[in-house]
Amino acid sequence: SGLLDRLVTRKYNPVFAMLRCQHLRQHLRLVPAGTTVIFPGALRDQEEEASKVMPNHKSAEKRDLQNAKRNAVNTSNRTRLRSQIRRLRELIAKGTPQDALNALPATISIIDKSVQKGVLHRNAAARHKARLTAHVNHLQGK
Repeated sequence: SGLLDRLVTRKYNPVFAMLRCQHLRQHLRLVPAGTTVIFPGALRDQEEEASKVMPNHKSAEKRDLQNAKRNAVNTSNRTRLRSQIRRLRELIAKGTPQDALNALPATISIIDKSVQKGVLHRNAAARHKARLTAHVNHLQGK
């Protein structure tokens, strides 16, 4: 399989230790060539992957895969949240009231979704929303 060969030959290969799993190999064959594939644990160093202890039980192996998938989802959601908050703060820092006002609802929406997904505590979300809204209102002159 061409995709599997390309993944194995990459310098920083996040799935190097996981390719031994027959289950993952079967799924890789179903992915069409040229498709971007995001693998769990893509941010880990290669040394950490090499030093990882292989599980002794099937249930432990399954749990490792589940944890890696969950970690990738949580990382993605957390990154999306932080990026949107950063964009709004940059607009506030620039002093563009209309752009900041337009970006505020999207930011609040992402903050609320992060609470639902368990990325952010609801009190922390309320604090973020209140402070960002106060900054935007101050920029508007309200």
